Amino acid sequence: MSKVTAEKPERPSESFPSVAAALTASSQDPRRSQENDAYAQARLIMTKTGIDAGQLESLEQDAQQCVAALLDIVSRTNNAAAYITALSAQNLEAYQMCVESTGDNVNKSVLAANKYIEKCREINEVFRGVEPLYERIQEIKKLLDIYEKLVAQALRQR
Repeated sequence: MSKVTAEKPERPSESFPSVAAALTASSQDPRRSQENDAYAQARLIMTKTGIDAGQLESLEQDAQQCVAALLDIVSRTNNAAAYITALSAQNLEAYQMCVESTGDNVNKSVLAANKYIEKCREINEVFRGVEPLYERIQEIKKLLDIYEKLVAQALRQR
């Protein structure tokens, strides 16, 4: 913490009202009387202890600057926390949209996969008739081979 030096008043008595002034004011207003009594007591203590009013004022100014700095820090922290909270809320909304979108896409993908599977089953049903047809074609091919050999023998014999 930096030490703030304030200009010292020419006389310490300028910082605090004089005892005579305090007594005069106290007869007029009871609230000022209490304040002035406090100032008079403070001045008496300062005189007895040798505390300089300028040093005390410098200390008070330093404390006030610390308070102002602390208030600034708290204010900035509050603003940053509010910003972070708003940003978090936006991120959660974006996340929710992504989750919902992903859920919709997964549902569409599952439906498409089910259609694909159904079409594959249809193709399998169609191809079930292919195997007997293949066997029949193989038999025809064998018969054609036999007829070809017979025709080839007949032509050679001629």
